[in-house]
Amino acid sequence: MSDEGGSAFPIPPVVLGEDEEVADPGTTGMTLRDYIAAKVVVVLVARPHVTYSVPGLLDIARISYKVADAMLVVRSNPKIAAHHAAVFHAELEENDSPERGT
Repeated sequence: MSDEGGSAFPIPPVVLGEDEEVADPGTTGMTLRDYIAAKVVVVLVARPHVTYSVPGLLDIARISYKVADAMLVVRSNPKIAAHHAAVFHAELEENDSPERGT
């Protein structure tokens, strides 16, 4: 994926005095894609009494980044975001309808 969402926690450079001497170059921090994937992986592995194999952990990592990529696509395209929000709200209304007996 070419657009990783920018930096999640950038730290700006520290400049000393009027001569603009850089004391600390700063850092870009982790990407937003990495941050989202890290949050997703916690949810995917938060099952007590489950032992994971290496191939299983690799699958979890791949899924986490696929979720992060999907979130970045929706975030960067307002039309996609609006469409998914409308679908989500329609599903909520359908599930709360009196005909379903809920």
